[in-house]
Amino acid sequence: MAPMNTSKPLSIMVSAGEASGDAHAAHALQALSLDFTAFGMGAGMLEQSGTELVVDCRDLAVIGIVDVLINYPRFLKRLRLLREHMRTRKPDLLLLVDYPDFNLKLAETAGELGIPVLFYVSPQVWAWRAGRVPRIGRLVSHMAVLFPFEVAIYETRCGYYANGG
Repeated sequence: MAPMNTSKPLSIMVSAGEASGDAHAAHALQALSLDFTAFGMGAGMLEQSGTELVVDCRDLAVIGIVDVLINYPRFLKRLRLLREHMRTRKPDLLLLVDYPDFNLKLAETAGELGIPVLFYVSPQVWAWRAGRVPRIGRLVSHMAVLFPFEVAIYETRCGYYANGG
């Protein structure tokens, strides 16, 4: 009789705040050849891939600064809920997908808890708000980028390798 596998599955907390991030995260998780469980924020594709949705991002869709300001209390409530789940469930990894302003706040909490952070789909720092790069470097353990030229940005400014996606 073969010995029983007693190792627990990898626990991954996911945060994807919009439809494209949901699709990217679902694809990334489906490509893993690991035993894992996932929970966090996303939409239909993540849910179909087996992720437990703590927050459904479909009710967070906003357009423009006015919508953001009007819905700011809802964003804060979702952020608090996700932080609470992170503290309680202590995942092995926090997987962030795009949605930088919200997700970097989750990365701060992960850092306090010693949880590694993988940011998939880099914020477009080459297009706007390049000043975020040092903060990203402090908060993110590893950056997985979509565009090959983004690797140099993170290697030069953060001192770590950003794996091309």
